[in-house]
Amino acid sequence: MTPLAHAALAYAGQGFHVFPIIPRQKLPLTPTGFKDATADRPTVTAWWTRWPGANIGCVPGRNGYVVIDVDGPVGDAAAERLGLLAEPTLETITGRPDGGRHRWYRHPGGHIGNADLAPKLNVRADKGYVLLPPSVHPDGPIYRWQGRLEDVATLPPAVIALLTAPRRAARADGRETLGDGFILEGGRNNALTAFAGALRRRGACQAIIAAALQGINRDLVRPPLDDAEVEAIAANIAAYPVPPFTAEPGPGDAADPFRPLGQAPETTRAGFRVQPRPFSWDRR
Repeated sequence: MTPLAHAALAYAGQGFHVFPIIPRQKLPLTPTGFKDATADRPTVTAWWTRWPGANIGCVPGRNGYVVIDVDGPVGDAAAERLGLLAEPTLETITGRPDGGRHRWYRHPGGHIGNADLAPKLNVRADKGYVLLPPSVHPDGPIYRWQGRLEDVATLPPAVIALLTAPRRAARADGRETLGDGFILEGGRNNALTAFAGALRRRGACQAIIAAALQGINRDLVRPPLDDAEVEAIAANIAAYPVPPFTAEPGPGDAADPFRPLGQAPETTRAGFRVQPRPFSWDRR
């Protein structure tokens, strides 16, 4: 068994949804690409028996993660501005000559597709995929882990706002663009209201909502709204009742793809998944 085949089976055993990629490339080998991703070991065994040198694709959203693809110095600068480098988190070193890396974060809930937070700063979660170590980059280097899965960080509130605000525009290639990471005039109230609503559905009180909105307004809104307008949005949203908790049905590999195989059921608050302590995956 090749190292890539062994790794693919190990990932599947940990509940990762994987699928084969053309060796030393980033294009899928299966007919429908990331839609074929599975944690079913017989299927994974059959794939890597047929293509023993295949790279390993993974759909991070199906296991409760969002991956930020940081490409070189331009991506680093944008990530720092958005607060994505403030805390350490699990990374995949891609081997790009300019220092590319994938930073892993906990999924905030809802649906997150492919998006560009800024130039050279891309998002992969529910409708896209990333390569897992020891896949081989087209330039030759081998992908490798840096950090531990149990140390995956939470996305900064400002980035959650960007990913959940209803202000995205479709590009010609079908991906979403978030401009340069700023909320611009014409979409400011809608974006802040959407983020406030997301916080309220998670049980946040008016003070917490207001504090989060003020930070987003200061750092990401161009031009910023008046403080009074921000406080009014927080007060309006906080007046709504908090939805009750509901139980998530079904096993992780069928009804709830956010939960790794064999893990205890999750709880949701109006669709927001609260994932228990992640399973151990130590790949330094």
